[in-house]
Amino acid sequence: MRDFTNGIGLAEPPRAVWLTDAAGRLPGLVRAVHANTPEGTAVEVLPPNALAAAAAALVPRWLAGELPRAHLDSTIPLAPTPAPAGKGVRKPATGSGSMA
Repeated sequence: MRDFTNGIGLAEPPRAVWLTDAAGRLPGLVRAVHANTPEGTAVEVLPPNALAAAAAALVPRWLAGELPRAHLDSTIPLAPTPAPAGKGVRKPATGSGSMA
């Protein structure tokens, strides 16, 4: 993991490493990834439906022409979602990283 993060040529370490739910269930993997990533890099296990939810959120944006119909090698800001009654407005997420 350390060789991977050092060898991909990033100007600074990644802010986060996301593991699928299935990968997160592999014995010792989360601990090993956390131990071998730079300090300050969050290691998160995604919920089981994360990939389906991401695809479901992107398709309407592609169909509406809000996103290019090409490979996306960058972060896509989340669309604002309506806040539940009595709650504040949710701000879109920001950050650097890549979707693969």
